[in-house]
Amino acid sequence: HYEINGPVLQYHPFFRCYNKTNPAAVRQVCHQAMSFLTLARSDTVFCEGEVPSCPKMFFVLSGRLLYIREGADASSLIQGQWAAEPVLWTKWVHQGVLKAVTDCSLLCLDREQFCHVAHTFRTQDFYPAEYAIEYADCLNTLDKGSLMDIHDRSVDIDDILRKVFGEDTLVTDRRASGMMTKLMRRKSRKSARESTVSACDMHDERGFQVGHIK
Repeated sequence: HYEINGPVLQYHPFFRCYNKTNPAAVRQVCHQAMSFLTLARSDTVFCEGEVPSCPKMFFVLSGRLLYIREGADASSLIQGQWAAEPVLWTKWVHQGVLKAVTDCSLLCLDREQFCHVAHTFRTQDFYPAEYAIEYADCLNTLDKGSLMDIHDRSVDIDDILRKVFGEDTLVTDRRASGMMTKLMRRKSRKSARESTVSACDMHDERGFQVGHIK
């Protein structure tokens, strides 16, 4: 599973860094928390206003999908891109519609299984929880009208990674290059790690909660 799913999971910079710092956890995620989804043209992955009963993050393996959100330009998703990352880190309502334009294959990451693995393989440096806190904090700085199910520049993932993994973390490869990340860790901030568990149950004024990585 890791040989097949691992490279796809690492389309996302967090999982490249997580694989460097906790490869056993990533291997188990690939074995336990991932599944394949085949779509025909015009199939819908999720709809605006939907609260997913079984939250999943999606990675595009082949084909093309279209993401449509009211008040924003439609966006195409192709191989190497992902959708619905927020479901991993916070309680989420889908903000738009994701539909297949062609026949598609997706790799799905199940939130509950991912959280179970992250907790089981938790180390002193509990990076998933720290990332969840920073990610939710970033969402809470955005206007409600700008929230998206797909990645856009409003959420600076590289900045979050620097905060979580350290300023020396180098995420120099892009998905288009197909190169793996070169990672140099700094010593983790002990105070940030110690605050992780208590922060998991906090809400802010807009209600984004980090409550799935405990």
